[in-house]
Amino acid sequence: GIKCPEEISLIGFDDLDWTAVMSPALSVVDQNPYEIGYQAGKLLFERIEGKTEIPQPRIVKIPTEMIMRESTAAPCVRT
Repeated sequence: GIKCPEEISLIGFDDLDWTAVMSPALSVVDQNPYEIGYQAGKLLFERIEGKTEIPQPRIVKIPTEMIMRESTAAPCVRT
């Protein structure tokens, strides 16, 4: 019984086809699955080839994009 976006905003992950055609259209954080897979494979092959003797934790940042649609309301300003 909660109204979206009047009472709650809803945001998902991945810009799948159905997110734009549902009602209200779902706001999403769009990821780049190709780049995620590429970077994961690159790190895996570095380990297999012995380029890193002692695995060190690494942070690999892959940009995302926020796609605002109808499921997200403007923030309320309380006075």
